[in-house]
Amino acid sequence: MRHTVVQEVGFVRNWRSARCALIATRATWPYLLAAVTSLAALGISLLVGGSATDVPQLLFLGAVAVTAWYGGLWPGLLATLLGFVALDFFFELPAYSLEISDPRTLLESLAYLVIAILLGSLNAQLRGARARAEVSLAEARAAVRARDEALAAVSHDMRTPLTAIEATVAALEQADTALSQNSRQLLANIAAESRRLEHFITDALALSRVEAGVRPNRTLNAPGEVVSAILDRYLLALDGREISFDVPDTLPLVSFDASLLQQALGNLLDNVAAHTPPDTRVSITGRIDGRDQLRLEVADSGPGIVPADRERIFRKFERLNDQGAGAGLGLTLARAATEAQGGEIWVESSSLGGACFIICLPRAKGFTAADGP
Repeated sequence: MRHTVVQEVGFVRNWRSARCALIATRATWPYLLAAVTSLAALGISLLVGGSATDVPQLLFLGAVAVTAWYGGLWPGLLATLLGFVALDFFFELPAYSLEISDPRTLLESLAYLVIAILLGSLNAQLRGARARAEVSLAEARAAVRARDEALAAVSHDMRTPLTAIEATVAALEQADTALSQNSRQLLANIAAESRRLEHFITDALALSRVEAGVRPNRTLNAPGEVVSAILDRYLLALDGREISFDVPDTLPLVSFDASLLQQALGNLLDNVAAHTPPDTRVSITGRIDGRDQLRLEVADSGPGIVPADRERIFRKFERLNDQGAGAGLGLTLARAATEAQGGEIWVESSSLGGACFIICLPRAKGFTAADGP
């Protein structure tokens, strides 16, 4: 037992000694760096014979900059002092003496000293600013990860009761045919708000994934087939509207992420369904534009969007009408999903009299507008 205790005490003592040595090394290496860089500058200056040029001053200023960047302010000041002494001793007249006999030499030495101090100070400040920025960036990334994890956990926990609410409402509507009109309206309101909350959860999760830096899964697709399939999913929401579809099957293949396009174009169609009257005309067109990009347009004959609001509507939680449906994430997600694959999205006035949302996606290299699918 005594032998074991002695071994443990010896281990602790050795560990403390090693830790103290490491701390001492960390504290002294910047000053060693100042000495090494200054000696390197002196050696190079002597080799090139820089007594009649500005090479020594430039080399010693470089030593100050490197030392201040990696070691901090005080090591940088030490490199400044070493450079000042070396310049005076080796390269100023009289040589190999610290005596200064010429006023011009004195001014040059003082100028070097001032410039070196300023350079070392600025480099040290830049180093500190960079370190603080890296810490802030790491904290921000940690906060984003924590937010995404919390959002995913809360959203997962909310889906179960939402599903139960929707199932209960459906069961009540089917089980009791004697419900009053008012009761049926209340049940319809519950179902609508449940769907709205579920839609918000879906958009919030999708937006967090895209903002986290999703890598597009690009494949060559026929735009007409993909856009037609997306439209089919939203026909029920667009019920009652006159829909014009013109995305020709003859368009060339385009490289894009079909899932991200689904999120972008789907949210545009959701926006039309939520913010235009039931008798609105809707036009969906697609073509290859003059910049050799796939250009998709979703236009309507609704109330439109004034120019002052055309950028604001893409911000998070922005709604033109506080009484409207949605949480203000749909268009934000549409823009994020488009830009994630190098595209652009914006809104203009429509020839139908309402709004026209435009998505432009870059095409696959090696294909031209004359190519077929």
